[in-house]
Amino acid sequence: MSIMRKPNLFIIGTYKSGSTSLYRYLISMKNIAGGQVKETHYLDSMVYCDLSSKSVSLDEYSSYFPNDNAEYILDGTPSYFYGNDELRSFLKNEIIQYKLIVLLRNPADRFLSYYYYLKSLKLVNEDLGQFFNHCLRHNDGRETLHTGIYKNAIKEGFYIDYLVKWKDEMECDNLKVYLTENFSESPKDTLQNICAWLGIDNEALVNITRENQTSIVKFPRLHAAVVKTCQILFTEKFRSLSIYRSLRDVYFYLAPTSSRDKSEEEIYKKLMEIYSEKNNELFNYLGKPNVWG
Repeated sequence: MSIMRKPNLFIIGTYKSGSTSLYRYLISMKNIAGGQVKETHYLDSMVYCDLSSKSVSLDEYSSYFPNDNAEYILDGTPSYFYGNDELRSFLKNEIIQYKLIVLLRNPADRFLSYYYYLKSLKLVNEDLGQFFNHCLRHNDGRETLHTGIYKNAIKEGFYIDYLVKWKDEMECDNLKVYLTENFSESPKDTLQNICAWLGIDNEALVNITRENQTSIVKFPRLHAAVVKTCQILFTEKFRSLSIYRSLRDVYFYLAPTSSRDKSEEEIYKKLMEIYSEKNNELFNYLGKPNVWG
């Protein structure tokens, strides 16, 4: 019978903000080990209010993380950023000693990326304008999240509403907030900062590239084949990172990301208006200039 270990390092947010890239680079280091999957979603009943409440246990949660001699065991579930007080209490009382990483991306960019991600998976067939209006109709103005494609798409970008709850709960040095834009521009600098914070060696920081990039899908069949192959090439049992990156690079060469058209620019401006006030609150809270405009 294998011995399990509880996670003590979390990437808790946010969706479509670079958490996959960060996760893959962190678990490539000898002092950090991942679980059976990047995102366990084990605690999601404490995130989405319409999920049936379930009894959670540390033993069951730890079963996602095989025993490893690494100093840190990493769970990369970005939904936890939006968790309720019950989730924070579980971590505090059961995990006890842990550190949190939060990646925040301009919420307007995150929304567009989320749409094209759903589009690539054929989960939505409508155009961006229809999707945006659909999300507006489903935005109930509450902080609590529900399952479903449309209900959280806008509110997930109101980061300040959720960040303050984690900040109030955590000791200052146990939570780090990074901007996706800085991580994308200089991933090595961000990773070196994280390694210094964790007190681990950063010699493994080589060949840093962006992972899990969402593009506008031009060739659906090719895209589906690449996604399926990449999932196989980056499982816990078979991690061929070099082959994965080569395949990904070929795909983006064949199907590069297109620039925004006029209709997309109009939606983007509306999104920036929606998020303007909350973005200002966020950067004032962080004590930094608002780089999202």
